[in-house]
Amino acid sequence: MNRNSHGRDRALTFRLLEEESKILDEKAREADMSKSEFIRNVVLYGGAYPKTAFTREDTSKIIYEINRIGNALSQISIMTHRSPEIDEREFQSLMVNYMELFSAFSAHISYNERSNHNKSSPIPED
Repeated sequence: MNRNSHGRDRALTFRLLEEESKILDEKAREADMSKSEFIRNVVLYGGAYPKTAFTREDTSKIIYEINRIGNALSQISIMTHRSPEIDEREFQSLMVNYMELFSAFSAHISYNERSNHNKSSPIPED
């Protein structure tokens, strides 16, 4: 049995209309994948999603923000368990803190997704 470097032993050949081929090219480019990789992701996972291009610094920032969100939630939980009647001002303060952190985190993720989406990289040929 002849296998390529990825252990795959089946080749698939099919025909597309020119318009369909252009759509496949564009979707693979948007997902930052080769056409073969894109099709495999659709088959295996029901869709193909863009790769994230987070640097170590991005990852560290994300982990930091997630930890801050976790701490805010822990504070809310602790205060709620201490007294069934949590002070409304304290709750609102913690909730605002949580929402600010969540918004910053979401904005960071959205910015990276837009940055990755706007990159125009050639599709490697298989």
